[in-house]
Amino acid sequence: MKAKEFIDISTRGRVAFSINCLENSINCQNLRISNDCEKLLLQQLWHFTSDNIALWELQIKELIPFVVSEEVDYLIKDYNYFSKKVHDILQNYYKQCNKYVLDIIDLIYELGKTNVFVNIDSNDLKEATLPLLQEIIDLMMKNNMSLPNIKLFEKFSISENNGLGREFAREEIFNDNL
Repeated sequence: MKAKEFIDISTRGRVAFSINCLENSINCQNLRISNDCEKLLLQQLWHFTSDNIALWELQIKELIPFVVSEEVDYLIKDYNYFSKKVHDILQNYYKQCNKYVLDIIDLIYELGKTNVFVNIDSNDLKEATLPLLQEIIDLMMKNNMSLPNIKLFEKFSISENNGLGREFAREEIFNDNL
């Protein structure tokens, strides 16, 4: 699969595809820890498709592996949205994760914050997130993880809402009746 196949899929659709990739990779890890941190992380990531993007960006940057794994005291990190307990649980979780899973989380954050506050009216802007998407696809393929079916995301058109696409819930991806 090549990221250029996503040229007509909205930013929200591209992020949703990437989160679905993350879900597949998490399911293959078989970590023996609480699923609470996975649920929290995925729930927060899925807010991209249905909530305020600016708020999403502020919250997710507190949960990405690059920030959480940094060996700096929680109070110095200046968290505004998540408690020390959440931070510490995620920090422990990330230490047990495969590197490609951490990379996918970081790439989803980068993908989500690219082009969010601009009108995607040129091919250059349509293509701006494709290299990040390709990195996720390559990581999945390199690690023998199954990729979601692109057809599920084609209903989220880049022509809607200045390229960002319409809001939708995760369930809508898999339900043709919505």
